[in-house]
Amino acid sequence: MTKRNIHNKIVNDLERRLGDKSYVDSVIANYGYPKGECDVLAQQGNRLIYYEVKCNHTEYSIKKAKVQLLRWSKG
Repeated sequence: MTKRNIHNKIVNDLERRLGDKSYVDSVIANYGYPKGECDVLAQQGNRLIYYEVKCNHTEYSIKKAKVQLLRWSKG
């Protein structure tokens, strides 16, 4: 299985699990915005929760996730 397939499987599983929660109003996977794409976006009441999925727990993937989260937060 390729990294992309593993990543998509994790994203789809997270989207499904969040969609089953009563406190989650809506879930969108692979949400595109002007500066990029977020893996999973969940609306919980008046809050938006952003999930960045990584397949590996390496220093590089952690740095990349931080950059992506900062880019998202600055909109």
